[in-house]
Amino acid sequence: MSVVLQVYEITKQLYELVTISPSGEERDSYIRRIEELLGQRQRLLPQVKSPFSEEETKLGQEIVQMNQVIDGHLKQRKEEVSVDIRKLKQKQQKTNKYINPYENLSFDGTFYDKRK
Repeated sequence: MSVVLQVYEITKQLYELVTISPSGEERDSYIRRIEELLGQRQRLLPQVKSPFSEEETKLGQEIVQMNQVIDGHLKQRKEEVSVDIRKLKQKQQKTNKYINPYENLSFDGTFYDKRK
């Protein structure tokens, strides 16, 4: 099996995986699988050398097209994770303010009466 065909197969698996939107509980295993496939593909890419046969050239073009879709979906998933992290931090801050409401009080602007 040629290296280009191996890269194509991994890219195809990655393409099929990113088109699926995981539920909340499945997201950790989903991200691990994506990282695993990206790592496998990254290890194979330096082994891709020219000259290419006609079939390998066609596979390369398909890889490029799939990769554009993969990039878009990965950016979308990254944004979803970022939004969830922001929501979690806000929730933690609100919880901390509820537990100890006087923790971060500022005394700037306090008026002191100099008359005795």
